[in-house]
Amino acid sequence: MIYSQAESTEGKLLLTSCLTKQLLEAFEKVEKPYPLISEIAKLSSEVDNRFVFHMGILHDQGFLQYLTRHGQSPFEPDLDEIDDFSWADFNVRLTAQGYDFLSALHQKNIWNAIKGDLKENSIETVWKVAQGVATKIASTQLQKYFDESVLK
Repeated sequence: MIYSQAESTEGKLLLTSCLTKQLLEAFEKVEKPYPLISEIAKLSSEVDNRFVFHMGILHDQGFLQYLTRHGQSPFEPDLDEIDDFSWADFNVRLTAQGYDFLSALHQKNIWNAIKGDLKENSIETVWKVAQGVATKIASTQLQKYFDESVLK
């Protein structure tokens, strides 16, 4: 099914951590491995310019995959109107890297840092920082385990 959307945007589109997290969490809520885009939208927001922008960034970073013929975006700009776009309701999947990123976002200290100090950074920078922090947390937890086993 093909949809058309027109929306007037005021100002520029900004990547927001809250919408990014909502989109990723929608994959956890839906009970299918390959949900339709409309199902993700229903659980997170609406299909508007912000949704399309965030989905595109998540796809660019390898966090999700469009299950179209050649993996191309199901969102197409309307060349006559700058704020219009069409889209087809294809299936989409969260990649292993997407699940890793979502897992990192579930860590309270990482999420608080993203909402606070990292909110102006690119998603790539946030992902690298989240990976580093998650690795450090895991190392610390493993070190405690090894320290306890040595004491026994």
